[in-house]
Amino acid sequence: MLNVNTLEQNPQQQADSGSVNSGWMKNMNFYILLFIALCSISFFEPRGITSPISKSIQLIGVLSVFLLLILYIIYYRGHLFQIPMSFKAPLIVMTIVVFSSTLYAQYRYDQSILTSIYQSRMFFYFYIYFLMHIFFMRIQDMEKIIFIIGLTAAIIFILQSVVYPVRIVESKMFFDRNTLRIFMRGEHFRILAYLIVVNKFLQNRKIINILYLVIFLFVAVLIGSRTTLAFHILIPLLILVSQKHIKNRFLLLFTMIGAVAMSAIIFWEIIESLIAVSQDNLQEGTDYVRFMAINFFVEDYMTPVSFLTGNSIAHESSEYGRILHNISSFKGYYLSDIGLVGTLVKYGAIYVGIWIYLIFRTFFRRLPVRLRYIRHYILLLILTSFVSYSIFDGGQGGIILGFIFYILDKHDHSAEASAQSPKNQKIIFS
Repeated sequence: MLNVNTLEQNPQQQADSGSVNSGWMKNMNFYILLFIALCSISFFEPRGITSPISKSIQLIGVLSVFLLLILYIIYYRGHLFQIPMSFKAPLIVMTIVVFSSTLYAQYRYDQSILTSIYQSRMFFYFYIYFLMHIFFMRIQDMEKIIFIIGLTAAIIFILQSVVYPVRIVESKMFFDRNTLRIFMRGEHFRILAYLIVVNKFLQNRKIINILYLVIFLFVAVLIGSRTTLAFHILIPLLILVSQKHIKNRFLLLFTMIGAVAMSAIIFWEIIESLIAVSQDNLQEGTDYVRFMAINFFVEDYMTPVSFLTGNSIAHESSEYGRILHNISSFKGYYLSDIGLVGTLVKYGAIYVGIWIYLIFRTFFRRLPVRLRYIRHYILLLILTSFVSYSIFDGGQGGIILGFIFYILDKHDHSAEASAQSPKNQKIIFS
């Protein structure tokens, strides 16, 4: 397994752990967060998990977050949050905006407020951010959860590709671009886990991490996404070129090129097909279906009011749901294909503006070497903000970004504690 427990807590962190996170509860809290994270992706939707069951699992995860928050607030009566929460205000404002979108859905489409809140259930996964502050989790544990889910997602993806047409997951899948395209839940856990492994490998050069890198690269090719493949290849190369702390660059570069070359040889037909698709898209230019979808929803669909409040998320049985179904059936435009513009349609410009602020605030902040994978992941979100499904609506995005925001808060707390410690005290950041 990836070694994510090699760094110690400093004395200040140990003192801050408190009674909420003491003894056997440390392991319990870890498994609670792992369970909630898995609920956000419906445990990868194994075979037999129908859509109603999948939605029920997602709802269980959300309710678990709120139930735990309520229980801890009642039991500890305010003695909960041990470090400052830099992202509390934006999350509260976004919550207000989400509720305002349900009011507009009631007015414009006669979709009930309760229905809209239920449809927006995935947003409330962002509240895991507050739960982690109560648990006061270690950064290594957050990385471990991401790695476990990401590696599991990669292995399941490879197994599904091998045994098809036998299904082991209920994900949408079909043949295209000379590969079996599988739209499996947990993709962003897998991508972030890959970045964590890349960062670990460049620091400690452990052989086991090469195996993980090869597994993740195989999936990046098999998934049939040009953006995903390019990102998996270019980010390690960018790190090698730009980071001064890396020693023996030639050996690391040779290893990375070898892993990429192996993937290219094995999956050359897929790569050749992706190149052909890219050439076709360039020829289409502004007629590319995603550009057309963005133009339609911004110019023709949104009203001045919905531009600010959003339309909430449609239920298939409502007028709103039928309108979106007809748009996707007859025009081929899907909100899930246009990233932040899809989020704009759901929750409006205020919500999107907050996310743009948070993303750039996170991207341009100073980070220690061991947390640079956060910047690389945010770079992916920036590059794909308008050409892929949005993770800013919640679900696995709520879990991952909640983890990232907590990690940044925890790092800031550790840095502040070390600055206040005696100069001769040895400080090891977590």
